[in-house]
Amino acid sequence: MSSRNPASVEIAFKDQSFVDAKLLLVDLYLDLAVLEIPRKQISAGPKQAQLSCDDWPEIGSKVGAYGHPLSLDFSVTTGIVSGLRYRDNRYWIQTNAAINRGNSGGPLISIKSGKMLA
Repeated sequence: MSSRNPASVEIAFKDQSFVDAKLLLVDLYLDLAVLEIPRKQISAGPKQAQLSCDDWPEIGSKVGAYGHPLSLDFSVTTGIVSGLRYRDNRYWIQTNAAINRGNSGGPLISIKSGKMLA
C-alpha cells in the first residue's frame, strides 16, 4: 500500500484501547475512508450513528463537526449549515463550524436529529 493507504490501521473508541481495523475503501477526493471493525472489538458504549441521506439539511440548521482536531481527542465544534453547493458533479454541505486538521473524516451531525449528514 502507498503512504496514503497504510498497511495497518488502528482505531479506538473513547476510553478504550486501540484495536486493529481493516481498510476497505479510501476516497481521496472526498477525504473519506471506510473501515471494518470486528463486532467483538466494539465495546457496549458507542452508539451506532444513523445516516441522513433522504433530505438536504436546511440552511441555518445547527450542526456539530466531530473529530480530533489539533490532537484534541473526541472534540466537537458547532455551527450551522451555511450553504448547499453543487460542484464537480457532487453535492456539498457548507458549514461555518470550525474545521481543523484532525477533523478530517469526522462526521458532520445534525444537532436536531442526531444523524450524520451526507
